[in-house]
Amino acid sequence: MKVLIFFIFYFFFLNFTNLKADEKSNIINTLEKIDNIQFNFSQTTNDITEKGFCTLLFPNKLKCKYDNKNRKELIVNEKMMSITQKRYNKTIFYPLSRSNFISILSKKELIKIITSSDLIIDNYLNIVFYSENGSKTLIQFDKNNFFLVGWVSRDQYNNEITFKIDIVSKNKMIDDEIFSLPSRS
Repeated sequence: MKVLIFFIFYFFFLNFTNLKADEKSNIINTLEKIDNIQFNFSQTTNDITEKGFCTLLFPNKLKCKYDNKNRKELIVNEKMMSITQKRYNKTIFYPLSRSNFISILSKKELIKIITSSDLIIDNYLNIVFYSENGSKTLIQFDKNNFFLVGWVSRDQYNNEITFKIDIVSKNKMIDDEIFSLPSRS
């Protein structure tokens, strides 16, 4: 009887392990076919929700326009990030190395993370990523089409940031100029 229970447990364990490996492979195969995406987003930080539209070009280029009164715009170009509040004509620059963003915006790095990180399956396929400084990011993919649907992380002030995306287009022609950082005044 003990042998039968062991084989049943072992069988289910192997199937569950294979399922997780298959899910990771499906995510990677989907990512490899994508050069860029455009998406609507919803970003929640400390119960404040902001919405807008982004264009992501692999590797490491992102432009987001927020639908808010400050007309906030975020641009990532290689290793720098700028956040501009056009209403006030104010721009702040950050090195991307201070953010977990760099891992999500580089397809090559994202695939490394998927391969080496744990997968948790609930409403999403969640990749659990720990950065070098120990901060945790949950990168979420759709269970049916394996597309990126968002991430949950903490900022430098330990605020939880939930970023949900709804992809509206893939692999469109994109003018690289849209990722030009504003000039420093």
